[in-house]
Amino acid sequence: MSYQFFETFLVVLVACLLANYLSNAGQQTSKKNNQSSDTIPNTLPRKVFNLDEECHLILLDDNISTIESVIDSLMKIFKFSQEEAVIITLRVHYEGQALIWSGDQRVAEYFATKLKEKGMSAKIAFFKETEQVDQE
Repeated sequence: MSYQFFETFLVVLVACLLANYLSNAGQQTSKKNNQSSDTIPNTLPRKVFNLDEECHLILLDDNISTIESVIDSLMKIFKFSQEEAVIITLRVHYEGQALIWSGDQRVAEYFATKLKEKGMSAKIAFFKETEQVDQE
């Protein structure tokens, strides 16, 4: 095995453990408050959104791409650090989707095309943050 593969494996392992810990902590909080969690609101905590305002790119779990290839693609396409790419990849893997980019629609379409070229699935969504919501 190469050193880079081993390093990536360790980062993924630590991120998995962290994601599992945070997931369990979130489930305990939700049980206390009798609330359930959704995937996109967890990605964008404490926000309320209106449709048709700002363009966002959401990476979808396709059950085909490997974790390693998704991490590599996110680092190359978006210039994410390895840690950022691992966290996003794990969120997509466990939650089914993750918000990965926001901005101009043309740029979002460009990034979506690049992801598709790498064999990944993404969707473009339009929503705007309208207010801060207290979650206690």
